[in-house]
Amino acid sequence: MVVMGERVDDQPGTTGDRRTTRRSFLIVSGTALATAAVGAVTGLTVNAVTGGALFREPSVQSDAEPTLAKLSGTDDDAAGELIDFLKSAGRAATIDGQYFIDSPIIVPDTLRHLTLAAGSALKVRGDHSGIARSGAIKLREKTKGAMKEGASSFTATDPGLYTADEWLLLSGANTVKNSKDKYGYLRRVTSIDGRTINIDRPLPRTINKGPRTSAVTLSPSLEIDGAGEVFNVDPKNAKKSLVTLFAVENPVVSGIEVHSNGGIGVTVAHCHGGHIDCTVRDLLDDGENYFGYAVNISGSSRDVVVNGFMTRVRHAVTTNAGGLIQGVGNAGEPEDCTFAPTARDCSNKAVDTHRLGWGITMIPNVIGGNGAVQVRADNVSVVGGSVSGVTVSGITVSADVVVPARITGVNISDVTQGTGIRARGPAEITDCLISDTPGTAVELASGSSIDGLEIRNGGSIGVRVLGNNNSVAGVRAGSATTTVVQLAPGKKGNSVVPNQGVPFLFAPLK
Repeated sequence: MVVMGERVDDQPGTTGDRRTTRRSFLIVSGTALATAAVGAVTGLTVNAVTGGALFREPSVQSDAEPTLAKLSGTDDDAAGELIDFLKSAGRAATIDGQYFIDSPIIVPDTLRHLTLAAGSALKVRGDHSGIARSGAIKLREKTKGAMKEGASSFTATDPGLYTADEWLLLSGANTVKNSKDKYGYLRRVTSIDGRTINIDRPLPRTINKGPRTSAVTLSPSLEIDGAGEVFNVDPKNAKKSLVTLFAVENPVVSGIEVHSNGGIGVTVAHCHGGHIDCTVRDLLDDGENYFGYAVNISGSSRDVVVNGFMTRVRHAVTTNAGGLIQGVGNAGEPEDCTFAPTARDCSNKAVDTHRLGWGITMIPNVIGGNGAVQVRADNVSVVGGSVSGVTVSGITVSADVVVPARITGVNISDVTQGTGIRARGPAEITDCLISDTPGTAVELASGSSIDGLEIRNGGSIGVRVLGNNNSVAGVRAGSATTTVVQLAPGKKGNSVVPNQGVPFLFAPLK
């Protein structure tokens, strides 16, 4: 058996310029996604993109309050005074001092814009959040019929409980396959027709085990911006998220620096929309006691965009179940979010999902660290972007994945100790470039495909096919790759379509 491949000249550099137009086309679909693309490609902030329109509220200054002015720079707890200040500030306030806080700053619903001025700091003392904003989720009723995959409505037990334009959490006891995590989805009621409740978006999964509805009261939009800091003074004894946004409409965190904690930097749980575009750094991570996620998108959050700069954290961004909800439990699956942070030197995979997550789009910009992208959720797209100088793998698709990941137009270089793309679960790989990586460029387990792959200055093996029912086509490799495709013996349903060019000998795995 002979597997054919096509040699290409090994050249320095990348095909980044060649791929820009294609990548931009792929990532610009919808307003939120387009904003993410602009931020990822140009580095513009939300403020710059909107011309400052989001941040024009007249702001009350904390240093104008005599009590706060005296507390700034001291060791005294300023939490109570800061909360009172925000309650009386109206719609916009600026914190422009350095304050120790012994309890979280709960931002009232009346405030819509909070600025941390340059040189300001909230110095968290104790295991609690620095800034928090919360709506509410309350169990409403258990429904009699199943909520079916693809459905844009469900049947209520008591339709009189519902009103148009309200938000619901639709959940039950169903779990995502290959996990114990219960899913659930944030939906707006569009209309009511008898016992039929119509919702604004189809359901991606069936809910037929104890289906229930919960009323979601979203707190009004909050924009947190500026150039100040939020950090914990004793990270080893602090695991609560420094910025916590629970059930908030379109939260924005821009410009500030969140750092030095034993837990999460920014949590977005059960939120509708939003944009996280700040710096998060120096969170503890040992994989046992500390899990320093820079941004944690959790619960039924949907349509959230994550940009920003993340360094020396476990994951720059990841997904998770939401926190425990009384009467409901843990329920929710992050949905249709865009992850496009700039990540440097993360201690684990930089751009990540846990098992929960649906329709997540990743646009990596990762340099250094212990891996770049990890896909553990279903129906994830990794589109464009670049990865360089990581150790373990450029992109890993977990064996738990059921709905294939789509990996398109990614530029991966200099994976020092591992594999360019490791598809342990199903993946559809198209038009990617892997260069200067001495290990195998791509490993496929089962149920995956390659349609377009360029390998420059790679290792001796280009693609290793380890399982069944894979297809490989359009692979081009430089002269360093002497075996373009290596097939494991005894496997079935694999298809390799040769390019025109120099043949390479089939080499079974030993």
